[in-house]
Amino acid sequence: MNQRQLEVFLIIAKTQNIKQASEQLFITPSAVSKTLGELEKEVGLQVFDRIKGRLYLNEEGRLFAEKASQLLEDLERMTTLFTSTEELPIRVGASITFGESLLTPAIVNFKKQHPKTPIPVTIGNVGVIREKLLANELDLAIIEGPAFHEAFISVPISTFNIYPVGVEKYFPKKTISLEKLSTYPLLVRETGSSLRKAIEEAFVSSGLGFNFHWESRSTESLILACEAGLGVTFLPETYLPLKKNLTAVKIKQHPLKSHNHLIYLKNKSQRKEFQDFITVMKNSFANTKNP
Repeated sequence: MNQRQLEVFLIIAKTQNIKQASEQLFITPSAVSKTLGELEKEVGLQVFDRIKGRLYLNEEGRLFAEKASQLLEDLERMTTLFTSTEELPIRVGASITFGESLLTPAIVNFKKQHPKTPIPVTIGNVGVIREKLLANELDLAIIEGPAFHEAFISVPISTFNIYPVGVEKYFPKKTISLEKLSTYPLLVRETGSSLRKAIEEAFVSSGLGFNFHWESRSTESLILACEAGLGVTFLPETYLPLKKNLTAVKIKQHPLKSHNHLIYLKNKSQRKEFQDFITVMKNSFANTKNP
């Protein structure tokens, strides 16, 4: 049974006349009769009573006509469902650094072009965001660091400096060495955070140990602990300038940087809104002013 058979059947049901149906369908009466015969054979029902050379829709035929009409309406709606992709969501993931400060104005810019496109957002550490992207729970993500997976397309969008931050007793000068930093109680993000990974790699590559005194998923809690003088944390420059009594300094000879990327799965279907979103994100973050 196919769509054409249903269309022919409904015209016959309306006219109850093979010749009139053929005229409306612009095909021969024999073609109409053949199509009807094939349909009745496939469904195992005789949908018309044939009396003295005329067709009369029987009870089975009336029920079948009702269902056929509904099915064709559903098919029509399905064929027009995606003629516009404007209202389909773009599921976005973001690392905490981007989610807390930079993503909102970028999405506002995108909404000026596509106000009807929903943008559900998931914010988490980079490890969690990558896993959700691999599971197809997200369409794209904006993260610190590279993708580290062959399944991803990785588009560079920005580079941020990372600064040690603390109260004045830790930073009497505007610069500090990694060696000196390694002796301080360090307040860091959780395992899986790209920021933490960059810090660990800096110490390890310099042959230094380190004391991770406090671990948190919340950058705000680390800042509050710093304000209380409990240790030193590391922040991207997007969090500067800092409030209250905190100071950010440069690291001698070993500047820390975060190379940030927009990532999505290879072979990802890219409708116009998806492509426009990538363009807006690239432009928004490229234009972020570094201190």
